[in-house]
Amino acid sequence: MRRADISHSIAYLEELTGLARDARAKGLSADKAREALEMKDYSDYSMYESIHLQVNIPAVLNTQ
Repeated sequence: MRRADISHSIAYLEELTGLARDARAKGLSADKAREALEMKDYSDYSMYESIHLQVNIPAVLNTQ
């Protein structure tokens, strides 16, 4: 793994957790929060559908 790969992963996680905090602070419903966390800029990631949408979003919404 290169330094750029690690930086990309860190930026992704920081953005994901920040968006989750914002969604909670705004009192968004679960459906609206999931929409707010879609992060389409990362949709070119090969496991976007299975990991981001189905694992990471539910995980971060349950822990924030």
